[in-house]
Amino acid sequence: MERSITMGSSRDRRVLVLVTIAIALLPATSRAAWLTEIGVPPNCSSIFTAALSADGSTAVGFADCDGPRGFRWTRASGVTLIGVTFPKGVSADGAVVVGAGFGDAFRWTETSGTVRLAPIPGDDYAEAYAVSGDGSVVVGMSEGAPEGSFRHQASRWTEAEGMVGLGFLAGDTYSDALGISADGAVVVGESRVGAGSQNNAFRWTSGAGMVALGLLPGATESIAYATSDDGSVVVGSSGGQAFRWTASDGMTSLGPGAALAVSGDGSVVVGDGPNGAFAWDAVHGMRSVQDALSKAGVDLPAWGFGSAGGVSSDGQTIGVWGLDDQGHFYRTGVANLRPDCSDGIDNDGDGKLDFDGGASANHGVALGPADPGCPLADAAPENPQCDDGIDNDGNGLVDFADPKCSAAWPYWEKAPTCGLGAELSLVMPLLIGLRRARGTRSQGTKR
Repeated sequence: MERSITMGSSRDRRVLVLVTIAIALLPATSRAAWLTEIGVPPNCSSIFTAALSADGSTAVGFADCDGPRGFRWTRASGVTLIGVTFPKGVSADGAVVVGAGFGDAFRWTETSGTVRLAPIPGDDYAEAYAVSGDGSVVVGMSEGAPEGSFRHQASRWTEAEGMVGLGFLAGDTYSDALGISADGAVVVGESRVGAGSQNNAFRWTSGAGMVALGLLPGATESIAYATSDDGSVVVGSSGGQAFRWTASDGMTSLGPGAALAVSGDGSVVVGDGPNGAFAWDAVHGMRSVQDALSKAGVDLPAWGFGSAGGVSSDGQTIGVWGLDDQGHFYRTGVANLRPDCSDGIDNDGDGKLDFDGGASANHGVALGPADPGCPLADAAPENPQCDDGIDNDGNGLVDFADPKCSAAWPYWEKAPTCGLGAELSLVMPLLIGLRRARGTRSQGTKR
């Protein structure tokens, strides 16, 4: 007599349980982009993100809990309220938080707690706005009226020197230090030029002092909010336009809005614009973070992304916040935008995807053949004209023999489509194993 194995056997049930669990654990799509909402702490109504650590795993900001309360959020532990009323900056590793609260500048760590940073001698008010990568240098402002003369001065603090003034541009006694390079050597901010006139963005170093960065054409004011890790790229706003500044190009408009933060290498800029939080890079230009996530298949919350609150060093993770759908309270979260060449999507519709066939975006399992138009994981566009075997521009060079194919082309891709291919590729080994097991056991011993 031949003994058949039915689906009711204990082994088959175990395999089916594993298959079910595998499917349940899969994300709704295989997209690499994502959004993590930061929950509102108990007894609080609104929450805002101000800055991110270098890897984007730590966010700091404040919540409205019958009064402002600072928070620090990590992926591992969630939201923790801390003793800094208005956190404004965080170190690269997320361990040092700086900010302000009702007339005082503060520096916070888990071990030391909240430590007040005394203002410049003779002043009576200070705030901290940003911190160097290692947390040892803090910049902000110090205000007072020493000898009866009012001043509001950009400041730089270290443990060895305390708070030191950085001076002013010519003609006034008002300046703010708002951003700092990773090593603390470059400081950016705003300073008035001439009594009663508008502010002008500045870049400060110990050697050159405070240097004005100028204005966009037609503008009467400018302000610098942040700088790249090495201090060579400065971002801010001028005349209602977001700008990006370098020594070689000067101040360049990115479009309407304000540029509030910049990636480590200066290639990605985030801020707020007419359509809310934006991300800018040389390939995509200024694009809405909310729209980019939607096109990547991410389920969006019921609150809008009004502004950006920081960006990771690689430019892919962005803090966002905005009003809820009732227009009453603010919500916040951390969003991630992956480049086209590592997002698990066949963006250009050529049947190939990503630099590795989509494996990095799909739990290590390739979704198809790699796209030769993606030479690197962080390449922005999948380029069909760089792997089609055709001399498209008629210059006698084909595909990657053409120097144009070593740079990003302005090629907008097709909208992503959804499917079960990724999910099935993960559970197929279990299904195949189940079928083989049934086949082996159906040919088992006869009794």
